Amino acid sequence: MMKTLQAILFDLDGTLLDSMQMWEDVDRRFLSRYGIAPPARLAEEIKPLSINEASEYFVRRFSLPCTPDEVTNQIEEIAAEEYRTHLPLKDGVTKLLDCVDALEIPYAIVTATYQSLAESALRRLGIYDRFQFILTCTEVDAAKTSPKIYLEAAKRLGVDTASCLVAEDSLYCIHTAKQAGFFTAAVFDKAADWEACKAAADCAFLSMHDFAAWLDRKEGFV
Repeated sequence: MMKTLQAILFDLDGTLLDSMQMWEDVDRRFLSRYGIAPPARLAEEIKPLSINEASEYFVRRFSLPCTPDEVTNQIEEIAAEEYRTHLPLKDGVTKLLDCVDALEIPYAIVTATYQSLAESALRRLGIYDRFQFILTCTEVDAAKTSPKIYLEAAKRLGVDTASCLVAEDSLYCIHTAKQAGFFTAAVFDKAADWEACKAAADCAFLSMHDFAAWLDRKEGFV
């Protein structure tokens, strides 16, 4: 059983932003620059990797004539326009944040994406200043297969793991956070294995409206 809920850590892509399909298209567009068609299941293979790990993977697997840093820069360039101009919030996110604010619970973002992309999307969508901070896997030098990003974020917020809820759409992230002692919430995304995510997490929400209603009822965390 959780203690009183003291903070929430939100994943960004697939949790707050409707962006997972876009990332598959980014990978396709990047590889097409080198005349390579993306193999089946590429998205699943690179999803657990940090940006640096994914760039190294691309260079190694496809024998690309460039460095991992150059891959990182090219992928950021391809994705940047989508974050600056197109990617939407998932339905109900603003309502959810209003609910969290009313409860006076601090919250932050923990993400594997680029800091610049996360910031540009959140500023465009008008919610950047609502978060305590954005923490990226690059900053902690570890992918979400490690609990390092969650532990560092909880430390910055001054809360212990059992009092901190981690909201994620990906199964491996839910496993990582739960094993580190966090209370976990699965958020539905069509790109993820929903049944597995539901089974792994402490609670699960098909929509942000459901998440907000759960918080409003104060179920499960007192």
